[in-house]
Amino acid sequence: MITVTTRPITDNEKQLLMQRLPGIYSKVEGFFMKLIPVVLVLLAPLLIYDKYFPVPSNIQAVYCILIVILAIGITIWLTIKWEGGLSNAKQIAAIDSALIEIFNVKTSRAIEREDPEDFGPAYYLEVLENGKPKTLFLWGQYFDELEEAQFPNTEFEYTRVKRNGEFISFVTLGKYFQPERILPPFAEEVWKNDGCPSDGQILNLMFDEVK
Repeated sequence: MITVTTRPITDNEKQLLMQRLPGIYSKVEGFFMKLIPVVLVLLAPLLIYDKYFPVPSNIQAVYCILIVILAIGITIWLTIKWEGGLSNAKQIAAIDSALIEIFNVKTSRAIEREDPEDFGPAYYLEVLENGKPKTLFLWGQYFDELEEAQFPNTEFEYTRVKRNGEFISFVTLGKYFQPERILPPFAEEVWKNDGCPSDGQILNLMFDEVK
């Protein structure tokens, strides 16, 4: 069985999420990582044109200066639109008003999927949601932080931000039991096609149908 409750974020949870925000160095690095491809896209027409119709060096210099100025402007606009600028003000405001989801899960059946490369193990768990049989998929490095023989567990809770599903905490409340099967990591083609479920996703899949 899976039940979900919602509540306002606590001060401790705010602090935890604040610590995960990128620093100014990461912000500046990200800015230049976006600036470089923008410059290349804007510069490409000149390079193609110059190959067939050579452009005087003084005109090339002026054009390149204009490209850099335009690219900086475009990158600033993108950074403000999608990231709130170089500051974390937008993210901090979102954290202050965030709602928290608490998932309480009771189960007795689990299937483990092996860790492909340091992403943490994954588990399929048989649950009931609103009386209907579903399969809960959990996947993350937080399982590596649990003590040995703690998961799968007959009862546990995990907490995340409702807006974006960002993980906050995980705690076991019941008894450990062995998974019924251990599946190999996801195949490479599944990775390429984004066929992997996301952490915390409730699948419209019967538990016995998991492959």
